Amino acid sequence: MHSIVCKEPAQLFSPEDMPHTPVTEVYGVGEVKWFGSDRQKEYRKNPHPVFGPEDIIYRINSYGYRCPEFELRKQVQDDAVHVVTVASSDAFGTGLPEEKTYPAILKELLQSYLGRPVINWNLGMGGGSADYITRTLISALQILKPDIVLLTFPPGMARREYIGDNGRSYHCMPTHIVGWNDRGDWSGKGVLKAHKELLSPYNNPLNLFKNYKVCEALCEQFGVMWLFSTFDVSVFEPMKHLIHADKLVPPGLGILTEKYKEDPGIGLARDMIHPGIQPNKEYAEGCFLRLQELYASSLETLKQGKTS
Repeated sequence: MHSIVCKEPAQLFSPEDMPHTPVTEVYGVGEVKWFGSDRQKEYRKNPHPVFGPEDIIYRINSYGYRCPEFELRKQVQDDAVHVVTVASSDAFGTGLPEEKTYPAILKELLQSYLGRPVINWNLGMGGGSADYITRTLISALQILKPDIVLLTFPPGMARREYIGDNGRSYHCMPTHIVGWNDRGDWSGKGVLKAHKELLSPYNNPLNLFKNYKVCEALCEQFGVMWLFSTFDVSVFEPMKHLIHADKLVPPGLGILTEKYKEDPGIGLARDMIHPGIQPNKEYAEGCFLRLQELYASSLETLKQGKTS
């Protein structure tokens, strides 16, 4: 089992090894039946109309992601197209079978369109923040060498990532730290207290905008096809003059979920919280259409075979 304790912050930006998530410390590696807010106890109280208790398996790789082992990338398949999605639990697919998540649906759409194998590198992490997206993208671009990148910024803007005095990475939500066992961890207690005190209507959007600009610069630097979105794209309205608006996929996964919330069978995941079948499907289709609109010539090149 890997640790998420690092000796130096620079290790979190490694160009040689993908960063680990807290998932392995909480759930281990391999197949998991229940995950995060998708809890058996809650399911018994409020069963999902479509997904039963045996319908979902979370396959976690040794780094804590719901995707293939990263060793696969070193065994380069010359004819494969690589897609990286960096996001939070929405991409991970809490409460959904893997094939119903939007990264998996986008993979299938691209695979059919290109007539070539597509590898889905789903780097969604529960509780992931804009900080997490930026940091993970730095390593993913260098190690996984994607052709296409999709960034989905998390709902709300009150999430952060910090390094404690003990060298540990903490993923802070508004009220708690993801995957954190607080017994005797005084560094973590201090981090969470400071986090709560720093949240504000000013700090929160500033943190999102700074991270977006770094992600934008990275994607442009590495020359990948890329798109971005969030749960409600209106959060980008105040900085519309600073973003690549053509790469923003509306209306947002949260807006799509709200659209179908009255029909939880298609609108909500098994945990009755996360986006369900239809929001994931429509979001993936929106991303696919936007890729076609923006990158027609690049996709045509991929159809003919890789050039890099």
